[in-house]
Amino acid sequence: VVGALFVNSLVSKNWLRHLPFFVIVEILIMSQFNISETVIHFGDPSIGNKEIQNYKGKGLSIDLTMPMITFDDGFWSDELRWFRYNQASITKTPSASGNSPFTLLRNKEARENGDIALNNNPLFFFADTLNQKVVESSINMANPETIRLISTINNDFKLQTNNDEDTNLIMLQNSYPGWKATVDGFPVKLKTVNTTFISLPLKAGSHEVNIYFDPRKTIIAFWISLISFIMVLIGAFWLHFKEAREEIT
Repeated sequence: VVGALFVNSLVSKNWLRHLPFFVIVEILIMSQFNISETVIHFGDPSIGNKEIQNYKGKGLSIDLTMPMITFDDGFWSDELRWFRYNQASITKTPSASGNSPFTLLRNKEARENGDIALNNNPLFFFADTLNQKVVESSINMANPETIRLISTINNDFKLQTNNDEDTNLIMLQNSYPGWKATVDGFPVKLKTVNTTFISLPLKAGSHEVNIYFDPRKTIIAFWISLISFIMVLIGAFWLHFKEAREEIT
């Protein structure tokens, strides 16, 4: 219905007059799609709003001795854990539950294949791989002497690694276009293992590893969208101004 009205407004050259209507409809549609995971989760929007406004949050903390299945993302307490599933700003937080709108299908496939069992290991560990699968008997748990976190935010991990032989650094983060890595400052191609997780090949020795999320295409698409929107607004105001001048003359 909205699409038909939009096309009709373009054909009749009355789209500028109907623009506020389309903006309002868009806002309503987006809010309704997300409403069950936002303020009305409690049933009463006022309760949800109050809880969200009062919540302070805490920093991201990672313990490389703890399995991912017990991982606390550090953003939301148990009472508000439902809310983080809907937050685009932290969907790239490493998560045993794989709650990301971009990776749910692969997460489901990983569960069906039994690959999700890797979450019984820490976020980072060394292991050999064969046919895009982690060889579980080769898993080498991280310790301060082999893998040390230098700095950590939800989309950028800097590590110091020390491995005696060639291996792979496994990261229990859903693999998705935009994740990149460097080893000692040089770009390295990431691989996908066990359906959905990230694997980074490492030569023997000590290395500085940086794994980060850089969705370049998304950023470019955002700027194209923003510039197009501004151009449409400028064009709309120019046409309106031109028509007003023609009427006066």
